[in-house]
Amino acid sequence: MQSLMERNNQSDENPYLGMRLPQLLDAKRRVEVELSAVKTIATQIELAVQDRVAPAIGEARNLMQKESGTIAVVVDGVEVKSVVSETVSWDTAILDEVCGELELEGKNPADWVDYKLSISAAKYKKLSKDMRRAFDKARTTKYSAPKNTMTEVDQ
Repeated sequence: MQSLMERNNQSDENPYLGMRLPQLLDAKRRVEVELSAVKTIATQIELAVQDRVAPAIGEARNLMQKESGTIAVVVDGVEVKSVVSETVSWDTAILDEVCGELELEGKNPADWVDYKLSISAAKYKKLSKDMRRAFDKARTTKYSAPKNTMTEVDQ
């Protein structure tokens, strides 16, 4: 049986453009079923790949004493690059405490600590219009792409 992807790739035209919405939704459901099956297979393959390369990557990281960054190993004649990003988060309450201690010692914590200023959406909404205008020049809003959901209705 030919998959919807194989049928669709036989033509450069979009075969769905002339369809009515119920037929489009049915085609979408069928493709989602096929996609789910393919994603399951892809996940199984990815797990097998990781199972095959993990020991070599782990050994290399241990030998290099490198928990993060990029390393390269060769497994079965294939070069595998492993990238581990490092994200550090700080406990702001403890930082505030340490900064207070540094100030008592006559040191300036601003030499080491970056302060991040922000206003929560809830607090911004509670501001008067005049106060909002004062802060608006520092405010940037980004919107996500719209996500539409459709449900067939009986007519």
